[in-house]
Amino acid sequence: MTERATRLGALNTVRRADDGSLCGDATDGTALLQAIGQAGARVNGACVHITGAGGGAGRAIIDALCDAGAANIILEDTDAARLAQTLALVEQFWPNTSIGDKGPADIVIDATPNGKNANAAPLLAPEVVSGCKAICDIAGQHGQSQLLNTAKQMKKIAIDASDMGYCQVQAQMAFLFQNQTAF
Repeated sequence: MTERATRLGALNTVRRADDGSLCGDATDGTALLQAIGQAGARVNGACVHITGAGGGAGRAIIDALCDAGAANIILEDTDAARLAQTLALVEQFWPNTSIGDKGPADIVIDATPNGKNANAAPLLAPEVVSGCKAICDIAGQHGQSQLLNTAKQMKKIAIDASDMGYCQVQAQMAFLFQNQTAF
C-alpha cells in the first residue's frame, strides 16, 4: 500500500509491479482536489466544510485536503464513531491542520450519498453555502442534486460526481501506469 492508502486503511486501485508484487492506492481525495483545481477553486490556505467526513471517500478527501494545505476543516458526520476516527487521522498525520466546528468556509463538500436522489433536500444549511466560493457534491448526478442547483443559483463554482469521476479515472491511470515504459 502507498503511504496514503496505509494512513487511510483503504485503497481503490491496485497495480502489479515488475517483480509481481501488488501495490494499492486510494485516489478519491486526489481526484476531487484535481476537480476543484480545474474548476478554479484553491485549497491551499482555504477553510473547507465537509459533511460525510467519516465515510471512506470523505476520509480520503480530508486526507488530500490536509496534504494540499487546507488551513481549516469543518467536519460533519451522522456517525460519531466514524467522525472520531477521521479526527484521529487528522490529529495524527496532519497536526498543522486546524479542525473547526462552525464558521464560514471557502469550499463546501457533500461526501454523503444524499446527492444520488435529485429530490433530496441538501444536508447543508443555506447559510453554510452562501458564504463559500465552491460547492462539491461527490454523489450528485451530473449537476442535478439540490445542493448543486443551489450552488448554481448562488453563482458558486459547482463540482459534481462526474467532474470527480473524470479526475478519478486520470488519477487511477496515472497510478496504474506509473513507471511504465512506453510501448
